[in-house]
Amino acid sequence: MSKKSLIDLTGRTFGYLKVIRRKKRHNKRPKTRSRIYWSCVCRCGKKHVVSGCNLVSGAVRSCGCLRREISAKINLTHGHALSGKHSPTYRSYAHMLTRCLNNKNDRYRFYGARGVGVCDRWRGRDGFVNFLLDLGPRPPGTTLGRFGDIGDYSPSNAMWMNHSQQLNQARIKRLLLTSADPGLTEVPKKQLIKSNPFVRKTTAA
Repeated sequence: MSKKSLIDLTGRTFGYLKVIRRKKRHNKRPKTRSRIYWSCVCRCGKKHVVSGCNLVSGAVRSCGCLRREISAKINLTHGHALSGKHSPTYRSYAHMLTRCLNNKNDRYRFYGARGVGVCDRWRGRDGFVNFLLDLGPRPPGTTLGRFGDIGDYSPSNAMWMNHSQQLNQARIKRLLLTSADPGLTEVPKKQLIKSNPFVRKTTAA
């Protein structure tokens, strides 16, 4: 990575981590293949070294204390997954899994049967904790949506959306799947998705 292309993250905050300075390279790979690492201080006071790509993507948001904090809330106080007291966030999470993975679910034919899946990070024992870490609690008046209403459910392709945002994603999907729109041939598909104000991150379809 050239100095010209390096984005200085010093002073910026990502989740619980505040970037203090750039760290010397952690590996002996050729310079062009080396990752850039940053020294950070967590909100809890602990120092932590993280690669720039993990900071910017949101893959790492604390020294580990955030995960423990959310786990404690889930298990002890917040009650997301307590029997009979499922929160709106947990219900959305559970519905996502069943419509994508359970072929007996009445909506499976619209999701799992069409190849829509759920990323490994949001499955298994820590699946809901990771889901909550990535998206946060479900805000009132929103449901779980995917960018362009296509692709798998993952941190880079999903967010909480209100009704108008969901409709906008459905419209983008129709434009991507049909050439009936006269302007589609003039607008590259990737640019069409990027132009949507509700899209935070874009993955290649």
